[in-house]
Amino acid sequence: MDDLGKVNWLPPVPKRPLPKGADDQTIVITSALPRPEPHSYDMAPLVEPIHLTTSYEVATPEAFTDDLLNRGRYVYQRLWNRTTEAAELTISQLEQAAGSLLYVSGVAALSSLFVTVLKPGDHIVAHAPCYAGLHHILEHYLPRLNMTSTQVPAGSDTQAFRQACQPNTKLFMVESPCNPDTSILDIEALVKVARDLNILICLDGTFATPILQKVIPMGVDFSLHSCTKYIAGHSDVIAGCISTRTLEQYQQLKMSQFGFTGTSLGPFEAYQVHHAMRTLPIRMEKHSANALALSQALEKHPMVNWVRYPGLPSHPGHEIAKKQMKSFGGLVAFEVKGNAEGARTFVTSLKVATLTAAIGGIKTYVNNPYSFSHGPLMMNDEDRAKARVTEGLIRLSVGLENVDDLIADFNQALDLIVPCTDHTLPGHASKEFFEQGDEVKQKYQRPRGVEDDSGYITINYERYYCSAFVPHAL
Repeated sequence: MDDLGKVNWLPPVPKRPLPKGADDQTIVITSALPRPEPHSYDMAPLVEPIHLTTSYEVATPEAFTDDLLNRGRYVYQRLWNRTTEAAELTISQLEQAAGSLLYVSGVAALSSLFVTVLKPGDHIVAHAPCYAGLHHILEHYLPRLNMTSTQVPAGSDTQAFRQACQPNTKLFMVESPCNPDTSILDIEALVKVARDLNILICLDGTFATPILQKVIPMGVDFSLHSCTKYIAGHSDVIAGCISTRTLEQYQQLKMSQFGFTGTSLGPFEAYQVHHAMRTLPIRMEKHSANALALSQALEKHPMVNWVRYPGLPSHPGHEIAKKQMKSFGGLVAFEVKGNAEGARTFVTSLKVATLTAAIGGIKTYVNNPYSFSHGPLMMNDEDRAKARVTEGLIRLSVGLENVDDLIADFNQALDLIVPCTDHTLPGHASKEFFEQGDEVKQKYQRPRGVEDDSGYITINYERYYCSAFVPHAL
């Protein structure tokens, strides 16, 4: 990385000793900044306070520079804030990283990383599908900075990444599990390729969190998360984070955050993230258990074409996931029969789960990426086809509800996608259509249809989410 300014005056990354080999649950409960000295037990709060201040008082004009350069004291919130540092320390200890930084969003973390470690003329290798926001950055914003990218199929072996490299390749930007299809990358194998070619590697592990997958010890340079998702976990705060393998990487990102991007997280949001992490290990255990049970049930339903969950033996990356993950998280991908009509019937018929773009909350969320997260606002038809984002694809973020209630809810919604017979409709249609009497069906048939050369009448049955071609005989 280029030198973005002097970093020798940055104080050491805050640390608080923990018992050797402390469990993640112990870390999130006990992790805290060292107590200020001199310490008084008259002022020893059990919870780190929210320090809502933009600046700090200094004794003299000379003290400002002395405090900043020699004492590492707080002078300005964008550089240091005790509440934010407390959350960063917990993340760093979970990641086993040299240091961690919190950002105002996951996209802010991505953008800050790119402008810190890359320069005009550099090349990135990523994969498709990926987070739609990343795809948008790669396709539309990095070219403005004279940076280029190549995307290989998600779940590819390391040879595909090696072949995609160019002399100016500087970064592998990858996810595992991948968004939205849960593809798995062999992280240690990809790290080896990166080391061989002197390329940095950043892994977005949002769907695993540091609880289920610790990538810094595997050799990854930058571990990135959208804290909006599982880390904060309650759908009430937007934040992102990056943890680094080396102190130098941390310092470069810290200086960029302070002096260029201005993307440091505020104290109130940092408090929300820190507070939520206290239950993160317990939540991820429950997310994983529910997701496995629900994905097993989905595999058995006749209206489901396929299910992708890393915890299923049928998942192409299952063996790799077992090797590098403690458990498999709450993200499931599956495809319903009936394409767009079947997907719409399903997502609008759920009673427990919620249709939304969100992921990683305590509640179960679903969306149809073809029209939602990876829809026309973010990707064109060609890009979606390359990324295998089909009309019937469902992205499922499994929450903490009773799993039997979830299975019943999904089954009743899937049951509403009714296969058509030869004398009704080709493809799939909503059960709502078949519950109508002949008189009602006739009302919506010929008056709205246009006969074509095939002997079919084209009908707009969108209100029933069914196919568009209806035989005369109906």
